[in-house]
Amino acid sequence: MLVLYRNPVSATFSGLRRGYTPNILEQAKIAEDNFIYIRSQMNPGDKDAWRVLVFEEFMAEPQAFTTGWAEWWNLDEAVLCEDLANLRRPVQGTDIPGPVRELLEGFSATAG
Repeated sequence: MLVLYRNPVSATFSGLRRGYTPNILEQAKIAEDNFIYIRSQMNPGDKDAWRVLVFEEFMAEPQAFTTGWAEWWNLDEAVLCEDLANLRRPVQGTDIPGPVRELLEGFSATAG
Protein backbone atom coordinates (compact mmCIF):
# COMPACT_ATOMS: atom_id res chain seq x y z
CA MET A 1 0.00 0.00 0.00
CA LEU A 2 1.23 3.47 -0.83
CA VAL A 3 0.16 6.27 1.49
CA LEU A 4 0.43 9.67 -0.11
CA TYR A 5 0.71 12.28 2.65
CA ARG A 6 -0.19 15.82 1.66
CA ASN A 7 0.11 19.01 3.65
CA PRO A 8 -3.31 19.34 5.37
CA VAL A 9 -3.76 22.97 4.29
CA SER A 10 -3.05 22.11 0.65
CA ALA A 11 -5.20 18.97 0.80
CA THR A 12 -8.12 20.94 2.23
CA PHE A 13 -7.80 23.73 -0.32
CA SER A 14 -7.66 21.18 -3.12
CA GLY A 15 -10.96 19.68 -1.98
CA LEU A 16 -12.48 23.13 -1.64
CA ARG A 17 -11.25 24.20 -5.08
CA ARG A 18 -12.69 21.03 -6.63
CA GLY A 19 -16.08 21.81 -5.10
CA TYR A 20 -16.38 18.84 -2.75
CA THR A 21 -18.02 21.29 -0.33
CA PRO A 22 -18.38 25.09 -0.38
CA ASN A 23 -17.65 25.33 3.36
CA ILE A 24 -13.97 25.76 4.27
CA LEU A 25 -14.27 24.44 7.82
CA GLU A 26 -16.36 21.47 6.69
CA GLN A 27 -13.70 20.60 4.11
CA ALA A 28 -10.98 20.98 6.77
CA LYS A 29 -12.86 18.53 9.01
CA ILE A 30 -13.26 16.09 6.10
CA ALA A 31 -9.51 16.25 5.43
CA GLU A 32 -8.76 15.78 9.12
CA ASP A 33 -11.07 12.76 9.31
CA ASN A 34 -9.38 11.28 6.22
CA PHE A 35 -5.93 11.65 7.82
CA ILE A 36 -7.16 10.04 11.04
CA TYR A 37 -8.74 7.14 9.16
CA ILE A 38 -5.65 6.46 7.05
CA ARG A 39 -3.41 6.55 10.13
CA SER A 40 -5.71 4.09 11.90
CA GLN A 41 -5.37 1.63 8.99
CA MET A 42 -1.59 1.51 9.07
CA ASN A 43 -0.29 -1.41 11.13
CA PRO A 44 3.08 -0.32 12.55
CA GLY A 45 4.13 -3.97 12.85
CA ASP A 46 3.84 -4.53 9.10
CA LYS A 47 6.06 -1.77 7.71
CA ASP A 48 7.08 -3.84 4.65
CA ALA A 49 3.49 -3.73 3.41
CA TRP A 50 3.25 0.06 3.07
CA ARG A 51 5.27 3.14 2.23
CA VAL A 52 4.58 6.77 3.03
CA LEU A 53 5.32 9.33 0.35
CA VAL A 54 5.13 13.07 0.95
CA PHE A 55 3.01 14.45 -1.88
CA GLU A 56 4.86 17.77 -2.15
CA GLU A 57 8.26 16.04 -2.35
CA PHE A 58 6.96 13.60 -4.93
CA MET A 59 5.41 16.31 -7.10
CA ALA A 60 8.57 18.41 -6.94
CA GLU A 61 10.62 15.62 -8.50
CA PRO A 62 8.55 12.53 -9.42
CA GLN A 63 11.35 10.96 -11.47
CA ALA A 64 13.44 10.61 -8.30
CA PHE A 65 11.05 7.91 -7.08
CA THR A 66 10.92 5.68 -10.14
CA THR A 67 13.71 3.26 -9.22
CA GLY A 68 12.31 2.54 -5.76
CA TRP A 69 8.77 2.13 -7.04
CA ALA A 70 9.79 -0.04 -9.97
CA GLU A 71 11.65 -2.38 -7.61
CA TRP A 72 8.93 -2.43 -4.94
CA TRP A 73 6.06 -3.05 -7.38
CA ASN A 74 8.07 -5.02 -9.95
CA LEU A 75 7.31 -2.52 -12.74
CA ASP A 76 9.16 -1.49 -15.87
CA GLU A 77 10.95 1.69 -14.81
CA ALA A 78 10.90 3.19 -18.33
CA VAL A 79 7.11 2.84 -18.53
CA LEU A 80 6.75 4.33 -15.06
CA CYS A 81 8.89 7.33 -16.11
CA GLU A 82 6.70 7.89 -19.15
CA ASP A 83 3.56 7.83 -17.03
CA LEU A 84 4.97 10.19 -14.42
CA ALA A 85 5.79 12.70 -17.14
CA ASN A 86 2.02 13.20 -17.57
CA LEU A 87 1.45 14.49 -14.04
CA ARG A 88 -0.18 17.89 -13.65
CA ARG A 89 1.38 20.15 -11.06
CA PRO A 90 -0.94 21.02 -8.14
CA VAL A 91 -1.62 24.48 -6.75
CA GLN A 92 1.23 25.43 -4.42
CA GLY A 93 0.54 26.39 -0.81
CA THR A 94 1.82 29.87 -1.54
CA ASP A 95 -0.86 30.21 -4.25
CA ILE A 96 -3.72 29.69 -1.78
CA PRO A 97 -5.43 33.03 -1.12
CA GLY A 98 -4.11 34.57 2.11
CA PRO A 99 -7.35 34.63 4.15
CA VAL A 100 -8.17 31.03 3.20
CA ARG A 101 -4.62 29.85 3.97
CA GLU A 102 -4.65 31.63 7.35
CA LEU A 103 -8.00 30.08 8.30
CA LEU A 104 -6.79 26.61 7.33
CA GLU A 105 -3.48 27.03 9.10
CA GLY A 106 -5.39 28.08 12.23
CA PHE A 107 -7.62 25.02 11.92
CA SER A 108 -4.68 22.65 11.55
CA ALA A 109 -2.95 24.28 14.52
CA THR A 110 -5.96 23.66 16.79
CA ALA A 111 -7.00 20.27 15.38
CA GLY A 112 -6.03 16.99 17.06
